[in-house]
Amino acid sequence: MPLILSRPKKLDHIDTVRYEIDMLRFAAQRLAEKTLTERDAWVYLKAFLLHYRNLIEFLGSDNPRSTDLHVTNIWQLTNLTPPATLNEIYAKGRAFEGTVRTYRRTRWESNFSIPSALHDETD
Repeated sequence: MPLILSRPKKLDHIDTVRYEIDMLRFAAQRLAEKTLTERDAWVYLKAFLLHYRNLIEFLGSDNPRSTDLHVTNIWQLTNLTPPATLNEIYAKGRAFEGTVRTYRRTRWESNFSIPSALHDETD
């Protein structure tokens, strides 16, 4: 079977979220194998972090743009009933996203000296 160098076609918004989850799991599985070359490990780590970030933003972004797919708007976009626990899911996503943002900022500040006035521009 020939190798196809493109991601699968998206059928709908749900497929977009599934794709992010599938790619995150795939990258995690490959990294867990511990049989990769160093360069392959870096590629899978990069893929893992990219899809991880996308899912965190989907679940917890405080200010999604009008064009963003987000846990608070996917239900309306897909004509589905939101779960009764949507507010809980979003609150947990926001808390986690905030933790990740704080971690990134801490890592950034520990590696580089930047004025505190620039913090919001570096998120």
